[in-house]
Amino acid sequence: MDLKSFVSAVAAMISGTKTDLQLAKETAIGQFKRRLSFAGKHEKYENEDLPAGSPVYVYCKHCGILIAEDYLFRLFNECSQCVGLKENGWLDEAKR
Repeated sequence: MDLKSFVSAVAAMISGTKTDLQLAKETAIGQFKRRLSFAGKHEKYENEDLPAGSPVYVYCKHCGILIAEDYLFRLFNECSQCVGLKENGWLDEAKR
């Protein structure tokens, strides 16, 4: 963190306003909670129960949303939004 960012963060704490990083964190955690709620309301398909040739359904291991199937790259078990939360260190807080 450079001096200008540090000074603006301290000024924001003193004045009670939120920094851009704090707003981004709150927004990302709010979106995570909405995805979690949305995923809980929809039926999940078990790939083993489907006939051969059916699309593969992959769900994010954190929020539960359906991840699009991609034949060019390996299937991921995390959505890009949860990967971003994890990279910023906010995923554990979002799960609380």
